[in-house]
Amino acid sequence: MNPLSLVSLSACLFVFSVLPSATHAHRLGDSLNACQLLKHPVNFGTVQRNALKIVTKSDEDCVLKFIDLLADSSSGSNHHQYLACLDAICRVSDGDISEDLTSVCAKLFHKNFNHLFEHLYKSNVSFKTRFEQLLIEGVAADLKLSKDSDGERAKLVAFVQGKKQEMKMNGHQKVYAETLKNKILAYKVE
Repeated sequence: MNPLSLVSLSACLFVFSVLPSATHAHRLGDSLNACQLLKHPVNFGTVQRNALKIVTKSDEDCVLKFIDLLADSSSGSNHHQYLACLDAICRVSDGDISEDLTSVCAKLFHKNFNHLFEHLYKSNVSFKTRFEQLLIEGVAADLKLSKDSDGERAKLVAFVQGKKQEMKMNGHQKVYAETLKNKILAYKVE
């Protein structure tokens, strides 16, 4: 075979070997774009494994809409998965995304407490996860911004007490719920 034919053959083989991986990389990039994720059913594993890429490589408005989608869907049959995706995003968020997450967490606290509690509860009562911290900040901010802060604080105490009874919490769960309530009430909003 002449040398020119070998060079041409090598070039063709190179193009054909690179082309599929470039196409795959493009598809992978699209699948990690929050704007694209909004158009398809949530692939929970992909979101949980790639939360940082989704948050940092996507348009902020799309990320915020995607977070709202996850929160709104967290009361359905796949609530564990949706909350795990939100948890993954909480761990990597900062700036405006974190600010939005505080209000999302506060909304979840009031509208989806049972599933949220089930997701967050740990018997060690450490409150060191980012999700727990954003939840505490969000609910505390709502209390501070309310027109009747004392009244809202009393409602929070009654709400948590009612949830402890409704959910028939065991002793450890009651301690966790009580500690969560106390952390919210003690949090100093800046």
